[in-house]
Amino acid sequence: MRHHFLYLILLACSFGFAQTKFAHFTTSDGLPNSLCYGLTQDHLGYLWIGTDDGLSQFNGREFTNYRTNNGLKSNYAIVPFKLKNRLITSTWGSGLYVKNGTQFKRLAVNDSISKIDNLFFHKNFLWSVNNSKDYVYKPVNDTIYKQYVFALKLVNNFPVFKDNLGIHDVSHKFKSVNDELFLFGDVSKTNSLKGIFKIKDLKTIQPVFRFIDDNDITDISAFNKNYIISSKSKIFIASKTKILNKIQPRIINEIIDRVIPYNQNFLVISRDNKNIRLLRLIDNLGNILIDYNTQLNIISNVSDVLIDNENNIWISTYGQGLYCVYSPEKLQFTTIKNSNNKLITDIANVKNSNFLLTDSELLVANTQEVEKAFAVKNNPKTLSVFNDSLIVSAIGKGKKLDIPNAAIKEVNTTLSVFNTEVGLISIKEDVLKIPELNFEYKDRRFLYLLINDVDYINGKIYVATNDGLLTISETTNNSRIKSQINTLIKDKDTLWVGANSGLYKITNDSISHVKQKNNNLSQNINALLKDKDNNLWIGSSSGLTLLKGKEFKNLYLKNSTASSYIKTLNQSNDGKIWVGTNNGAFTIDNFETLQDEKPPLLVVKQKGRYSFYVDVIAFNRSEDFLLQFKINNKDWENTKSENFDFNDYTQGNYRLQFRAKKKDSSWAFSEVYNFEIRLPWYRQNYFYISLIILCFAGIIYFINRRLVITRKRNQRLSDVINKKNKLEAELNSVRENIARDFHDNFGNKLARISMISNYLIESKKSSNDEYTTDAFEKIKYDADDLYQGTKDFMFALKTNSDSVLEVINYLGDFGHDLMASYNIDFEIKSSLKKDVKLPYYWNRQIILIFKEALTNIAKHSHANKAFLKFEIEHQNLQITCKDNGEGFDINTNILSGINNMKKRAERIGANLKITSEPKNGVEIHFSGLIEK
Repeated sequence: MRHHFLYLILLACSFGFAQTKFAHFTTSDGLPNSLCYGLTQDHLGYLWIGTDDGLSQFNGREFTNYRTNNGLKSNYAIVPFKLKNRLITSTWGSGLYVKNGTQFKRLAVNDSISKIDNLFFHKNFLWSVNNSKDYVYKPVNDTIYKQYVFALKLVNNFPVFKDNLGIHDVSHKFKSVNDELFLFGDVSKTNSLKGIFKIKDLKTIQPVFRFIDDNDITDISAFNKNYIISSKSKIFIASKTKILNKIQPRIINEIIDRVIPYNQNFLVISRDNKNIRLLRLIDNLGNILIDYNTQLNIISNVSDVLIDNENNIWISTYGQGLYCVYSPEKLQFTTIKNSNNKLITDIANVKNSNFLLTDSELLVANTQEVEKAFAVKNNPKTLSVFNDSLIVSAIGKGKKLDIPNAAIKEVNTTLSVFNTEVGLISIKEDVLKIPELNFEYKDRRFLYLLINDVDYINGKIYVATNDGLLTISETTNNSRIKSQINTLIKDKDTLWVGANSGLYKITNDSISHVKQKNNNLSQNINALLKDKDNNLWIGSSSGLTLLKGKEFKNLYLKNSTASSYIKTLNQSNDGKIWVGTNNGAFTIDNFETLQDEKPPLLVVKQKGRYSFYVDVIAFNRSEDFLLQFKINNKDWENTKSENFDFNDYTQGNYRLQFRAKKKDSSWAFSEVYNFEIRLPWYRQNYFYISLIILCFAGIIYFINRRLVITRKRNQRLSDVINKKNKLEAELNSVRENIARDFHDNFGNKLARISMISNYLIESKKSSNDEYTTDAFEKIKYDADDLYQGTKDFMFALKTNSDSVLEVINYLGDFGHDLMASYNIDFEIKSSLKKDVKLPYYWNRQIILIFKEALTNIAKHSHANKAFLKFEIEHQNLQITCKDNGEGFDINTNILSGINNMKKRAERIGANLKITSEPKNGVEIHFSGLIEK
C-alpha cells in the first residue's frame, strides 16, 4: 500500500496541537474510484467506502473491492451501513444489498428504491429516504427484508406517514441517536421540515426539543449524555429539556450540515454559497482550529466524515479519493533544534540550565533549541552536578572552562567523576576516592577498564565497566554480571543495572535479570532514569521503555525527528524528560498523562478444519504491529504470515489463539479455537500395520505360489531333460549301429573294390592295354572318393565326433597325410584347454569345409607351408587355415568351391571369411557361436 504522508504543524503556538500525520488514498493505492460517497466501520473493524466503481473494504494496508461480479447489480455503491453484525450497502438504481461472505445479496426481493440519501437502523427496522419517498424495511428472516413505501405528509402542520400516497410534503432526514429515531428537516432541499420529532412507530410521531422549534435543524448527534443539535448557523449543546451551550462557529455565508464531536472539539461539515461541502475543526468557542480543505488541498466536495476506533478522521471526497487525519500520537515530543547529527552522550540540568554533552562539545540549550556550544578537548565522557557546579569527566587532563552563565561559574574537567548519595566519587588512573568518606581504594583494573558509571549503596561501591560490574567494599572486591555495564541508578535499597545483556536488579546483594513479559525489552540498555514520580525510564539501542510499577510500556518514537537509539536520559527541574540519542536530543512533554495506544483489531477466519486466515486491522501505523500465535501450552510465537495451515501437525487435540499489538499498545487477543487433527484412515497407524501385514501375506503367498509353479516347472523340465537324454541315448545308439553296419558292409565292400581295382590296374599295365587301364583307374578313383566320403559320413555319425578335439584330430590326420604327398610342411595349432561339445551337425560341415580347403592348398597353391589353427573365446569357435602359396585375386576368381564352403558355414549359422592376394597365399577364417 502506497501512502501519501503529510506532516502539518497545526497552530502549535496558539492552540497547542502536536504534529499531525495525514494520508491520501487514490486509485493508485487500490481505491476503485476517486469519486467516493459514504463511510462506515463494520463490527470487525474494517473501513468501508462507497464509490462510483463498487464498494471498497480497507484494513489499513490494502483495499478489497466488491463490484457486480460479487453480486451487486450496480457498481454505484452509495451508503455502506453497519447493521448489527452485517454490512448493508445502498446502490444507485438497484436497491439495498447485504454482504454474505464474499458476495452481496438483495436485502428485499422487490426493492423499488433508486437512490438513498440516508440510511439508519432502529428497533429491527431499516429507515431510509430519498427525494420523494420514505422506505421502511422489516425483516422477514435473517437475510430477507420486506420493503414498505411511505410518504411524509403534513396534517394540520404536523408530520404523518401515509402508506404509498404520492410524494413528500416536506423534505426531511432520519437519524438514530442513543437508540432513538429522530426526524428533522433537510435544509439542502426546498420546503424543509421545521423542528425535531421522535418516531416511536409508523403511527406515532411526537415533537421533541421544543425550545429550538424556530430553527432549521440540520443534524443531531450524541454528546456524552446529552445531544449536539445543529441549525443552519449555530450549534446547540442540549439536554432533552434545555440548551446547555450555544456555539456560533466563525464561518461566513455557510450552512452547517453536520457536527461530530472530536477530542473536546467539533468537526463541522458545512456548505458554502456554491454548495461546496467543507470540513473544519472548531473549539467550543466557535474558533476554527483547522481548515481541512485548505490544509489538505481538498477542492472537491466532502462526501462523508467518519471517526474510527483509533480516533482517526476519515474524509471521503467527491473526486479526490479518501483522506485520513491520523489521531495525534499519545507521546508528544519537542526536538531540540541544532542538536541533530550530534551524538549526545550525557545531559545535566543546573539551575534551570540544560547541558548536552557530545564527543567534542558542551551544548547549552533551552526547551526548544541549542543556544551555545563550547569546544571540549580530551574526549569528554560524562556530566556530574555537585553544589550547583557542572563537572565534565574527560580522558586526560583538562583545563577549567569559563562559561559565561549566571548559574554556573566554571566547569571542571578530570578523569572520571560521578555524583552519588555520599558525594563525588572520582577515579583517576588506578585510584578510586570518596572524599566525603575519606575513602581511597586502589585497583589496577581501573587502568585498562572503561569506566561507564559508579554508584554507592548500602556500604558498597558498584563500578560499571566494559567487562562487567565490579563490587567494592571493605571486605570484598569481585566482578559480577559478566557483560558490558553501561549505566547504574539507585532506587532506595535497590540498584538498577543497565547492560548489553539486559536489565538487572540488585536487592540485598541478590541479582535478578529483569525481563519484560513476552521478551519485548531490548537487551542493549544504555541509559536509566528514575523520574520524580518513581517511574523507571529505560533507554536502549532500539527505543524507550517506561516501567510504571510492574507494568512495562514501550514508547513509540518514530514520530520524533531524533533517533530511537537512546544514549542518555535526564529529568529537568520543570519535569520534562530529556532524551539524548545518536542523532540529537528531544524532550517528552506529556508522559504524566500518557495513555496506551489502542491495540489493533484481529479478524480470524477459519477457512478449513485446520486452516486459518488472520487479518490485523490497524490504520495508524498499519505496518507497525507484532502478530503472535500460540498452540496448546507452548510459548507465543512471532509470525509475519496471514495464512496458517496446521495440516502437517501430528494427530491430536489443539488449542489455538492469536494476538497482536502495536509497539506501545496492549495486546488484542482472538478467541480460542479448538480443533482436532484426525488423520484420514489411510494415514492411521492401524492402516499402515494392516497394509504391512497384507503386504507380508501377499509376499508369502506370491513366494509360495512361485515355489509351487517353479516346482511344477522344474518337474516338467526334469521330465523333458530325462526324455531328451533318453532320446539322445537312443539316437546315439542308432548312430553307432548305423556307422558300424555301414562300415562293416558298405565300407568293407568299397575297400575291397578299391583293392581289386588296384590289382587289376597293375596287371593290365604289364600287358600294355591302355584302354582297360584307364577304365580301371576311373573305377579306383571313384571308389577311393566314395570311400573317403563314406568315412567322413561315418565319422559324423559317431557320438564322439561332436567333440572339438575329435574334429581337430580327424582334420589333423587328413592334413598330414595329404600334405606329405605334396611335400608341404603342415601344422595343427590349438589353444583349447578343455574339450567342447559342438552343436549337432557342426562336425560334418566343419570337416567338409576344411577338407576342401586343405585339398585346394595341396593341389593349387604351390605352397610349401600351411597350418590349421583352432581357438575358442567366449563360446565363439574360430578356425583359421592359412598357406604361403601364390594366392589369387578374390574379386576376380570366384570359384564354386569357395561358394560351397560359405554355404556350409551359413547352414550352421557361422561366418566364413576368405582373404587372398596374389603371391601372398590364402587365409580362410571360420567363426561360429557354439551356444546361442
